Amino acid sequence: MNEERWELFNQLGMQAYQNGEWDQAVQAFEITVEEAAKLDPPDLRLARGLNNLACALSHRGQIAQSVALQEQALSLSHQLLGAEHEIIAAGMLNLASDYAKLGRIEEAEQLFKSALTREVAGPVRVQAMENLTQFYLAQQKLPEASEVLQELIRLQGEDRQGKAKSLHMLTHIYDATGQKLQADTTRAQTLALIEELWGTATLGYAEVVANMAESLMAQERLADAAELYAKAIPAFAGCVPADDARLAGCRLGQLICLRDSGQLEKAAEVGKDSPDRTRRWLNEYGLVLFLQERFDEAVEVFQQSLDLPETITQAARISVLFNLGSAHMGARRRQEALPILENIASLAEEHLGAEHELTFRIWVQLRELYRMLENPDGEAAIGEKLARHSL
Repeated sequence: MNEERWELFNQLGMQAYQNGEWDQAVQAFEITVEEAAKLDPPDLRLARGLNNLACALSHRGQIAQSVALQEQALSLSHQLLGAEHEIIAAGMLNLASDYAKLGRIEEAEQLFKSALTREVAGPVRVQAMENLTQFYLAQQKLPEASEVLQELIRLQGEDRQGKAKSLHMLTHIYDATGQKLQADTTRAQTLALIEELWGTATLGYAEVVANMAESLMAQERLADAAELYAKAIPAFAGCVPADDARLAGCRLGQLICLRDSGQLEKAAEVGKDSPDRTRRWLNEYGLVLFLQERFDEAVEVFQQSLDLPETITQAARISVLFNLGSAHMGARRRQEALPILENIASLAEEHLGAEHELTFRIWVQLRELYRMLENPDGEAAIGEKLARHSL
């Protein structure tokens, strides 16, 4: 074996691997394997070469080939180092991850657990537990993932960044499994840690807090979500351009949460001060004004939405026109509302179908308008449609 050649291509392979240049890494590691295979008996350099080549192939999507090489490397490492060496545990982790990718779930889980039974350095154990957590999450085994994460948090000790990441994941699991008290506790711990680590004016802080707000919004804990959006917005505003989608998403989330939790005055203030003027924003803000019975302002906002030059689907146009017609009705401009609602009643039946919820709502509104305008024929005709297609 040419030791200088092995060392040169091992360094080239590691450099390419670290740069994400998988083809070059594969080529270099193939040469290290060829050189090390010339030794009789083989030494650890062959196991290293096989493992490095396997990892590069795995990144290239060649999972089956990667597994075959990792199994060879693990077997050789057993022979050379003994079954309890920590390198064995690291090899098990890599192999378990690829088993999972191939759908060999039971074998993957067994390897993960076996790696954790060994006396290994703290970083290796932490990596094993992180990998096992991801494995359980991918299998939707949330109680198992929760158990591993709780142990991992204890193990991480003073590693505040690692602990914050683990607490954040555990919060999502608690949320998903309906454990509100535990979720709120770990959410508060996560928030305190990231404020301490990153401050409240950093992109990392903004992204984590926005993610927490989205989770609470999904649970319909709207007031709590609005408070977190209020924390994320200034953090994003100090770190990203004014038109960044994440910042706009936080503003929209805060507006909706405030409105739907009944905090209409705060929602209106947010809507008034925001620079956002997308169609979605205008529609949501218009609904705030409508609920406040500020119908003239709502009409203006819904009309601004319709006047935007960007393309709009037929369903979206029907929805905005329905809001516009309803705002005209609220302002007692019934003659202005009538052609709008009559038009979209036909459009909704044609494009959305008679059984669609929005079509039904339009009919209900139009029947009410006919009643107000003392149009019994129109009221009866819509009544018949509602009777035939009752939801």
